[in-house]
Amino acid sequence: MAFATVDSFGASDPAGGFLQESSQEESVEVATCRDGNGNTVLAVPKGLVTKSTTIKGKGTYQVTQLSRNNDIGTSIVLSAAKTTESAEDFPEYEFTYTSYRSN
Repeated sequence: MAFATVDSFGASDPAGGFLQESSQEESVEVATCRDGNGNTVLAVPKGLVTKSTTIKGKGTYQVTQLSRNNDIGTSIVLSAAKTTESAEDFPEYEFTYTSYRSN
């Protein structure tokens, strides 16, 4: 049976299990100017790009490996980590790295 490859986007998967899902999103806030009628006449991207990388899987992970990950850029902060367990399945984990860079 063949399994699909999940892209970790350069983040280390600290799990003692199996990486199952990943996603990455970048966003930039936009500054706008409106005229007297409320119409936007100028829209300029702000200088900060926020990138979030989420990794999900089954198994356990080492908390000490989640505090910082330099593999996917500088100023990486772990913004969320959670685990769930049930008697019927393996434990599941999810964590999100958030990085900021200038635009």
